[in-house]
Amino acid sequence: MNLTEILSPEFLIDKDFTKKVSDEVYYELQIASSEPSVIVYVYNNSASICIGTGREKDIKIESESQFSRFLETIQNTLS
Repeated sequence: MNLTEILSPEFLIDKDFTKKVSDEVYYELQIASSEPSVIVYVYNNSASICIGTGREKDIKIESESQFSRFLETIQNTLS
């Protein structure tokens, strides 16, 4: 299943993701800019999180509500 069928562009923009374009269109959300930085990426067929200078780790996404809870958990942990 294509990830854009689960997470619509409107949903991502509503969650403060920024639309980016390089080789493909993707969405980026920087949750924390201080060290360690936390950035979530959503591509056409995958999503990942990058903490600090570490490698991106895949995120399994099953629904918008599950992804919303995931984002809230991270944001609450960092605040």
